[in-house]
Amino acid sequence: MLKIAQGFAPLLFRMKWRYAIAPIGMHFVTSDNPVFWQDASAPLPLANGLAGRGTILTFTLGPEVALVGRWQTNDPAFAYVERPFVEFVNGRIVRTAETSVFASHREDAENALRLRVELLSRGENVGPRKPDMHIIEDMSSD
Repeated sequence: MLKIAQGFAPLLFRMKWRYAIAPIGMHFVTSDNPVFWQDASAPLPLANGLAGRGTILTFTLGPEVALVGRWQTNDPAFAYVERPFVEFVNGRIVRTAETSVFASHREDAENALRLRVELLSRGENVGPRKPDMHIIEDMSSD
């Protein structure tokens, strides 16, 4: 695990970070798989890379605050975000949870469950992301 962390840490330290504060009456949810990153502008498998310039990393810290990491931004250290951003983060959390989603309010828990059921009914991938395995160069010897 420490070897993996040595590769990730320099990337994480170079990202630009901000605290996203939910609007009054809205809350972030979290799960047993709370950190998510993706570069929606890149094709698969590159979309799952942390170093992609369009990558956004989200991590819910509590019901009212999420930590957001990006590469190309001049965003302030904290920002009051709008409803669509909270829904975006909560959608990521609900989509990638392994077994549990946690909410501070009953209504948020019910919304998360409703979204999860809707995603499953549409046949969308739900649960932890499965790694895209691609061999770039075969280094094995015969």
